[in-house]
Amino acid sequence: MSRPTHDYIFFADDRSSIPTSTMHIADQIAAGKIAGANRVFWVNIYTRFPKLSFTEFKKAFRIVTRRKAQPAVNQQVAGSTIISSTPIQIPWFGLPARKFNGYFAGRFFQKLVKQYDIKNPVLATNFPCVVDAFRTIRQLAPQVPQIYYCFDDLVVYPGFNSQHWETMEQELFATIDGAAFASRDLQQNKKRPESLPSLYLPHGVDYEHFACEKTKRTPIEVLEKIKKPIVGFFGTMDFWSDLPAITYLAKRFPQCSFVVIGRAVVPTTPLEGIENIHLFGQVPYSELPQYARYFDVGLIPYIQHEYLKAVNPLKLREYYAIGLPVIATRVPDIADMPGPLYFADTHEEFGNHLETILRSDMPELRRQAQEVARKNSWAARAESFVQFVDQTVLAQTPSSLKEG
Repeated sequence: MSRPTHDYIFFADDRSSIPTSTMHIADQIAAGKIAGANRVFWVNIYTRFPKLSFTEFKKAFRIVTRRKAQPAVNQQVAGSTIISSTPIQIPWFGLPARKFNGYFAGRFFQKLVKQYDIKNPVLATNFPCVVDAFRTIRQLAPQVPQIYYCFDDLVVYPGFNSQHWETMEQELFATIDGAAFASRDLQQNKKRPESLPSLYLPHGVDYEHFACEKTKRTPIEVLEKIKKPIVGFFGTMDFWSDLPAITYLAKRFPQCSFVVIGRAVVPTTPLEGIENIHLFGQVPYSELPQYARYFDVGLIPYIQHEYLKAVNPLKLREYYAIGLPVIATRVPDIADMPGPLYFADTHEEFGNHLETILRSDMPELRRQAQEVARKNSWAARAESFVQFVDQTVLAQTPSSLKEG
């Protein structure tokens, strides 16, 4: 008997934020083109230990006060409609809060299943703090498979309470039925039961979003006036960002312009006051390709940190989809990535590679980059994820679930 299709329920970070890898996978499943997958539901969870900041307070308030389920439509993915909703929760991870959140997440799950007549659900999360919800749901519905998409090493991520996160992650590994990992380091080094099925699932790219010709129809006036060639960076500037590398390049290559787009969590002092560096701040994801199409080269400059061992840079494939050669700090998980990728361990090597690229056949580099991006779409990643659940995880679940 053929296996039934499944409704996917993602317990993950607030969907109103910048698209994450989990959001991309959910959107592709929701588009309805993957065999074995049906509808997608998104449960907004508060996923960070609170900080005493206005930004964190606003995020916590937005999540815990939004009750009504509503469709979340992704305009970039045709046909992708996800039912997004939020359970009652306390934005904290002390033991009383964990028990409270786990209990109400279980009640929320029951209500969601009944309200939408959910058939053969599969639960997925990308955060260890969901373990209490998953354990409660396991007691209510032991036949429902649970998947952890480990996209980052949050245990060594500054700003998270590493002791609590490591404890919750170990508890989660003991609860779930399968795990997908965004990097080989995560897959190889995370402590988990040997019998737990696992999948290497590196980041993909929304190729149509970044490479689509329609992005060339809307001129960005300020970028039209910036001299070329343009060396660009987009993304969050955080503790891992080697901003002095961009400063070094700007001083070494005064004939180039350096455009930096993104939210800054750390001071951007090293980039300020330099004539050929242009800071744009954060640009909406929907508009990002319109800005980045002006780039000639993409940068991924990191400082050396143990966090890098587990990183699989999302922006690499996005740069490729635009058609950019990329200069990046050496990151283990992309060491064998094909395409026009140049690794630099020092600022001087960043400069030497930029020199090489500027003398190269740029149309050929563009062709190579986009060819690699096309083969690494989020649609392909979502297909692998669903196949992993269907062919590997479900093979170890009770026969009652397989038979629907």
